Amino acid sequence: MAILYGIFVRVKPHEEADINQSYYPMYQDVNVMMLIGFGFLMAYIKNYSWSALVYTFFINAVIIQLYILLSDFWTKVFHGHWDHTKIYV
Repeated sequence: MAILYGIFVRVKPHEEADINQSYYPMYQDVNVMMLIGFGFLMAYIKNYSWSALVYTFFINAVIIQLYILLSDFWTKVFHGHWDHTKIYV
């Protein structure tokens, strides 16, 4: 995944930074729901409580990184915008 980020992802500051700030609370709500909701849902099982939390945190970290790569890829596949191959975040 680090190699894919090195090849395809570039950082580009947005002209309208205020618009990006409006999406952060929505992302944070979903992120907390994933971590607390699914992680502590399985924490009541005595033998697997710590592994349930660790696996939930790990999967959440991997999925966020994969979403950045795959969302732009599938947008290019379905809409045919192959004029640039870089993903700007």
